[in-house]
Amino acid sequence: YADHLGRIRLAEAFSDLVASGKVKGPIVLSRDHHDVSGVDSPFRETASVRDGSMWTTDMACQNFIGTGIRGATWVALHNGGGTGWGNVLNGGFGFVLCGAEGEKERV
Repeated sequence: YADHLGRIRLAEAFSDLVASGKVKGPIVLSRDHHDVSGVDSPFRETASVRDGSMWTTDMACQNFIGTGIRGATWVALHNGGGTGWGNVLNGGFGFVLCGAEGEKERV
């Protein structure tokens, strides 16, 4: 496990590898659905929410849209994730590291 600073250093190192040509394509650092508000399922984290929202996908959709607006270069809205296909919706995000100029400042 890497802390916040450790994750930044890893991303910078990956960006350098791509920029130098040692790695021949972009690298995506991502989180699929294990982040705050990233999962909606009546069978998991949102189970037993008494306001009735356990049957909606508002948290995963907000995660998906919000991270895109805040600068994620890769976002995903997908199904599955621990409870089986059709039982959960996940909002994921990531950062595409392609070695572009200015990329390290965005990491």
